Amino acid sequence: MMKRLSFWTFFFVISIGCNRASVRNTFSEDFDLQHRHKSQNTINKSKLSVATPEWLIVRPSNDLYYMGIGQANINDSNYAQLAKNRALAQVAEEISVTISSEMINTAVEISGMLESDFQEDIRTSTQKELEGVETVGFWQDHQFYWVYCRLNKTKYNQRKAQKIDQAIQTSFSLYQKATRQLNAGELANALPLYLQALLPIQNYLAQSLTVKQDQNSTIQLQNQVYLQIRQILGQIRISTDSPKVSIKLGQSSFSLLKVIVESSKPLRQIPIRFSSISLSTDSTSTVLTDQNGVASTRIAPKEFNIEETQIAEAKLDLSALIGFGQITSKYLEMLIEDFPVPTIRFIVKIIKPSIYMESVETNMGKSPSVSYITEKIKGVLVDAGFTFKEDVVDADFVINLHARTRAGSEVFGQFVAYADLTIAVTNKITDQEIYHQGLVNIKGIHTNYWEAGLKALEKARNQINADVTPNLLTAIQK
Repeated sequence: MMKRLSFWTFFFVISIGCNRASVRNTFSEDFDLQHRHKSQNTINKSKLSVATPEWLIVRPSNDLYYMGIGQANINDSNYAQLAKNRALAQVAEEISVTISSEMINTAVEISGMLESDFQEDIRTSTQKELEGVETVGFWQDHQFYWVYCRLNKTKYNQRKAQKIDQAIQTSFSLYQKATRQLNAGELANALPLYLQALLPIQNYLAQSLTVKQDQNSTIQLQNQVYLQIRQILGQIRISTDSPKVSIKLGQSSFSLLKVIVESSKPLRQIPIRFSSISLSTDSTSTVLTDQNGVASTRIAPKEFNIEETQIAEAKLDLSALIGFGQITSKYLEMLIEDFPVPTIRFIVKIIKPSIYMESVETNMGKSPSVSYITEKIKGVLVDAGFTFKEDVVDADFVINLHARTRAGSEVFGQFVAYADLTIAVTNKITDQEIYHQGLVNIKGIHTNYWEAGLKALEKARNQINADVTPNLLTAIQK
């Protein structure tokens, strides 16, 4: 009897354990299903483990708090922080939806941003400024980790209001300084101050920032700053005396781009950015105008084989005026890019260097009907964009070519000939030899020396591509 009782007791315990395991597995499957279908607010509580917190079963609702619940797979690196970041993102999203649609539409219209990008920018900036978030709880099962965070609305709004007030005060102070400079006719001083006035309020540009300008009037701060910047930019002109320039390659290849920046008078200390797709400049960032409003830079080709006509551009650099690295808001970044910035374009003509070629080719002491080596080298250089001159006076480079064949041995009616050649390039401007190369003992075989010599010259011509052409082009292009 005792043995039988022990058996049933053991069976009963095992059954309970299996049922509990079944419950846990069922919960995991059901919760995954819940996670995939977010519209489902509740799940069958009878299938949940008793350890599951209530905030995972039914999402909390409390008018006093912004809330977020983040999830991460426990196999993810740093899963706890990842889940918390997702919870904070939900908190930021709850906050961002409180911004009025009217302000959003205005901001989108001004900047040209997509509404989704603008909303994401708001969420990102909001998340960076979150303070006072408390972790209510966390929980994990065999696969996932959850964290529940919340933020007191009253405390958040108080802190936010303080930050906005401080930002408005800083921005308005810069606005007032800029306005005084503008009234004094100092556009060059006013413009950077107006731009910098946007920085303190860059995370609040989609909100109403009303400021009392005097006893009788108020302004919408960001709108007024925006309008003043546009008006100043409309008064600035960029001009040049040389809209068309040329660059001759291979001879310290560069040309000078110069602009004059002015309104009613020359504007000094204005940053100008010179740029081109295929041309490089001396300046890595910007060039400041001098006391005469002049800014200049040298340009050069980034590579030798470029199109004959290139475009270069000079424009007022607002990013330099506002301060590099100061913009953290995507909205402000696009706002700056959308301003009608004074710009001027240059047409740059690329001139390839000219070449005069002196060549002597002989086969067994006589001139062949075809100049094997000369025509080959000319063809390579013409394909690279070089031109050939009939008069050495007109050329930038001189190429001297000497190619000859000599008789070798004869065996059983087969005649051997050898070709030797030298190539030298001289820079006419410096009168310096910039390239020298020789090929010797290139063998040709035929039934007579003349034909064997021609075979040797043919082989020499074919060898030009591998052994001569790359180094020759490099020497001239430097």
